[in-house]
Amino acid sequence: MAENKELTTPEAVNAPEELEEVDGSDILDDELENEGLRPKQSFLKDVFDFLEMLILAACAILLVFTFVARISVVEGPSMNRTLEDGDRLIVSNLFYTPAQGDIVVFQDLDSGRESAIVKRIIATGGQTVVLNYGTVDGVYCVTVTVDGVVLDESAYRYYDPKIDDGRKYRYRGTTTYQVPEDCIFVMGDNTYNSEDSRGDFGYVKKDKILGRVIFRLMGDDFSDFFTKFNVVK
Repeated sequence: MAENKELTTPEAVNAPEELEEVDGSDILDDELENEGLRPKQSFLKDVFDFLEMLILAACAILLVFTFVARISVVEGPSMNRTLEDGDRLIVSNLFYTPAQGDIVVFQDLDSGRESAIVKRIIATGGQTVVLNYGTVDGVYCVTVTVDGVVLDESAYRYYDPKIDDGRKYRYRGTTTYQVPEDCIFVMGDNTYNSEDSRGDFGYVKKDKILGRVIFRLMGDDFSDFFTKFNVVK
């Protein structure tokens, strides 16, 4: 049997071996390190990267609090015990439609009130609200009816036992309200001690709403952040 032999051409015999490509960056890095330049450049790069990250974060926060959410502060006791004086709130108006039961922040500069106000929506435009005041189990309270349905407000309605009789009994009997289409009817959870739609400033126009309260961040200092941070309902 004939032996197979690999044939070689003169070109193959004389062809030089393929040289391995060398990346000169490693050599340059070694030279820079030997001259003491690489640590300085690396430090400057870290500083620029940090500043860039800081600027981007600041821009992101600015955009969020301009178009998505804002921080509002509770003033006064009208939302006790759901919210307390000094609480910091995250408020959002993104794609928001006012709904019964929501806690909202609104501001009506035309009324002379410069500060924003926090209240709970009891009814929206077109609904009928009936408030019936009376004593139940020794507590002077209010029964809230909207479109013929009695609201269960046991989770948030508060009656301060320390309030003076002048504020406690300033609303009596039965009162009916017909909410205009472009407005909402609001009340504070602290029934005896709240200025709201019952007579203090009436119905609130929807275009005055700054947004719905989403989160409570903390109280008036950072010490209660972990105890007060929660979703507001």
